[in-house]
Amino acid sequence: MREHLLKVGVSGIRGVVGEFLTPSLACAFAQAFGAYVGAGRVVVGRDSRSSGPMLQHAVTCGLLASGCEVIDVGVTPTPTIQMYVAAIHARGGIAVTASHNPPEYNALKLFNDEGLFFNNYERSELLDLYHQSNFRHATNAEIRHVSGDRDTPARLHIERVLGHVNAEAIRRRGFRVALDAVNGAGSRLRSACDLGGPGAALSAHARAAAGYAGRSFRAGSSDGERDWVRAGSRWRPAGGCRRGGARARQ
Repeated sequence: MREHLLKVGVSGIRGVVGEFLTPSLACAFAQAFGAYVGAGRVVVGRDSRSSGPMLQHAVTCGLLASGCEVIDVGVTPTPTIQMYVAAIHARGGIAVTASHNPPEYNALKLFNDEGLFFNNYERSELLDLYHQSNFRHATNAEIRHVSGDRDTPARLHIERVLGHVNAEAIRRRGFRVALDAVNGAGSRLRSACDLGGPGAALSAHARAAAGYAGRSFRAGSSDGERDWVRAGSRWRPAGGCRRGGARARQ
């Protein structure tokens, strides 16, 4: 069967979108997931892959059909979703992301109520539910709603990280940091992590993919924008810095 061509591992299921991982399959897995964790709140987020919105809609449909309430956190890093699931005492969570795999792949990563990946026992039970099509079908009166929370997960994650470092000491040092989130979910956390000071972070996430292709990218900071070009194996500034629309020399 087609689902056997999917890769089922510790974190969930993954496969090539359209070829093996389809919206109908994602919906069925999500409905089995909802039947397993029980009616209640389930957190759903994704990465920035082009297939993400399609599969997230399918996952949401499956969860609603099983009687779950869906909390949509949008494009959010996987660890942030896991932390948020545990913090709000949700029934579980699903991240639509294939991590480091090529762009034609996507996956469903499954979390229990502690925000942890399903263990072997949990995963085995879920797969049994899926293969038996033993889903809970919510009646019209039992169908719950979809709500969104795009701010709390990132804020919660950043607050916990900052609780483990001396943020004020970092501000005083005025570090100048290039942050390259390669257009991924992590780029959404960039603005939430503001250590301020004169050494405000450079953000290269908007053009990172083009930059790694070997040509150039533009990074913005508190004092303007700068074009960067590759010089051998290193990157260097391509001239002055834009301030208020005018180019100034460093």
